[in-house]
Amino acid sequence: MNTFLHFLELLSIVLGAWCVYCTIGLFLAVKNSFLYRFLVFCGAALVLCMVIYIGDWANLPPTFLFFLFCLWVSCDGSRAKRLYTGLLLSCVYFSFSALHDNYFLSYPSFGKSLFALVFYLLLRRLSPPKDYELSPALWKLLFLLTVTPVGILLSVVLLDNSAYTSNRVYLLDFVLLLLSLFSFSGLLWTASVLARQQELEAESSVFQASRVYYESLEQQNFEIRKLKHDMANHLQTLLHLPDQEKNPYIQNLLRTPALFQTVKYCGDNTVNIILSSKAAAFSQHHTAFHVRAEIPASLPFESPDLCTVLCNALDNALEACTKLPEEQRQVFLNARFSKGIFTFELTNPLPPEPSSFQTTKKEKALHGFGLKSIQAAAEKNSGGMEVTVKDGIFSLFVYLCHAHR
Repeated sequence: MNTFLHFLELLSIVLGAWCVYCTIGLFLAVKNSFLYRFLVFCGAALVLCMVIYIGDWANLPPTFLFFLFCLWVSCDGSRAKRLYTGLLLSCVYFSFSALHDNYFLSYPSFGKSLFALVFYLLLRRLSPPKDYELSPALWKLLFLLTVTPVGILLSVVLLDNSAYTSNRVYLLDFVLLLLSLFSFSGLLWTASVLARQQELEAESSVFQASRVYYESLEQQNFEIRKLKHDMANHLQTLLHLPDQEKNPYIQNLLRTPALFQTVKYCGDNTVNIILSSKAAAFSQHHTAFHVRAEIPASLPFESPDLCTVLCNALDNALEACTKLPEEQRQVFLNARFSKGIFTFELTNPLPPEPSSFQTTKKEKALHGFGLKSIQAAAEKNSGGMEVTVKDGIFSLFVYLCHAHR
């Protein structure tokens, strides 16, 4: 009988650890390597099965650090995302373990494994979008909201050395641990809601850019039809014009928008939409926009990521150019996709007044103007960003990698 119970307990531990592993996978992408997956599974098993007694310093701190280490080295995503996910998930299981081990006197693994299963099933219905990423400001807000429940959990488990001489103290710790458990669960749900909201906003930006793109298409088609309709009249006029008036008339005809405008920059529809809408904005502000896009087919990246990178970069360039005289306003964009790597370089002149871009140091280069969002989108796709300023020219280089997917 004891052998059978030990077998059931071992099976319960394995199943519970697997549920924790799957829960981690809802928020973080584990690197595609057996070693990394095994390391995350070991961390999941340890954080679930570790006994957490109130007033005991021996178990919680090392387990917490080991679990964070496992996620830090074995998962993809920004540093804030890995740290926040590891912090919240570990505190959820620590809170339940403290309740289980101090108040529910039963087999250690059965109740915890059942909780891991139920918790996974609940979060699976509320999980964030795949490969989600939040803005730096939202990560800071979530970390700030996490301080209180983490402080409650650590205070109860590590600082309460009382022998429970009264039911009041006993009940107080129980209530505090229960509140911490619900707080950590709610914060995980909050991260999912924010991720979905941010994805909807990015999709809305792409939709607005699409509307501008198709309006531009419609206007161009109208100009072409109008030009074709009037072409016979133009030719007849040219036949009867004196020689000295023909060249000016032809030059004026060549300036017709339908003869030189284009809305197809490359083979990717999302990039075409974004560049077309931004080209219209550059034209309104009398800014020359030079584009070279060697993208033969659709890019294997999510549209919100492309929108974040391109829109923020082009908006920054336009904002800088509007502070310059019209004869100095020009933006150069060179984009390319080859062997699973999308790269683009954007250069534009800077206004003469001091700005945060007058340095190539990493900390200051990321100050404002959407560069943090660009870097987050690049890191999400195993890429990066470089910013340089030289002789009054700002240069932004960004690359996204698809090979890791």
